Amino acid sequence: MQRILRNTVVQWIGSALSKIMGLVAILIITQSLGSEQFGKYNLVFSFLSFFTLLSSFGIQTIAIREIAINPTDAPVILGDIMVSIGLFSFLSGILCIATSHIFQYELDILIAIKIATISMCFSFLMVPQVIFNVKLQMLHTVIGNLLRDFTILAFAIYLSRTKVGFQSYVWV
Repeated sequence: MQRILRNTVVQWIGSALSKIMGLVAILIITQSLGSEQFGKYNLVFSFLSFFTLLSSFGIQTIAIREIAINPTDAPVILGDIMVSIGLFSFLSGILCIATSHIFQYELDILIAIKIATISMCFSFLMVPQVIFNVKLQMLHTVIGNLLRDFTILAFAIYLSRTKVGFQSYVWV
């Protein structure tokens, strides 16, 4: 019972800190880009969000369940999940880029969609996090997420000082 309570508190605190860092990053990006550029930035990620969903299909949740049932099969399951998510991400990326041309977006938006799609294709790198979730070691997962969010915030601060366009923020 203590382990569940500890993991719940860790996740809650991690989620709160993550949301705070995300809010600060968005405030910095909004101030730095202005309304037109921020609108383009938002369009890119709104468009990409549908394809990101297609890239994983909730496979990580299935992996957690399967590894919890058969811990000895963990290496095989993780390998299968990484290959599956990698393949789905790659196919989703191709579909995303092809679909973006159908909508006839401006060139700068098309380029930003292509840049953002690159990061989506690496979503398979999140698969090792499954092991921590199976073993109920949420602190490791939360620390990883906080490091990711801190990095995003740091890049947002850096980019805001360099006065670059919205395409540079897409890398973040």
